[in-house]
Amino acid sequence: MKLKSLILLLSMLLFLTACAGHKRPFQEIKNIPDGRGVVYIYMPNNKNVSQQVSIRVDNEEGMNFPVGMVTKGHHISFIAPEGVNLFQIGDKAIEMHIVAGQSYFIKIQSYKVFWSLKYKVFEVPPTAGFADITNTSAL
Repeated sequence: MKLKSLILLLSMLLFLTACAGHKRPFQEIKNIPDGRGVVYIYMPNNKNVSQQVSIRVDNEEGMNFPVGMVTKGHHISFIAPEGVNLFQIGDKAIEMHIVAGQSYFIKIQSYKVFWSLKYKVFEVPPTAGFADITNTSAL
């Protein structure tokens, strides 16, 4: 019985160690489908703890479409249709006019007000976005 417990404990430890060390670095999407652009959404690592925010988008293809969740130190990519896309990030929103074949960056900064976590959301120019997002990993 002790041997079985020891094997189970060691296998769980090995699994957790393998998962903790796995980071997928930023990779630019180069093959963008026709009529679409790429929006990279990222949250830099900072001192606040356990941050994550839900992202949704409204565009010509649908309303309140779930894009995903971003946690601190990570990014996600979204292939957006050309035209107006309204990204809802937490309780904030940002409207972007997507041009086919272009890359866009949305940076999420979090801060605390008393006991609640608030977000600042803004578009970042591509040169600054590419430089800043390399310090994050993909979800």
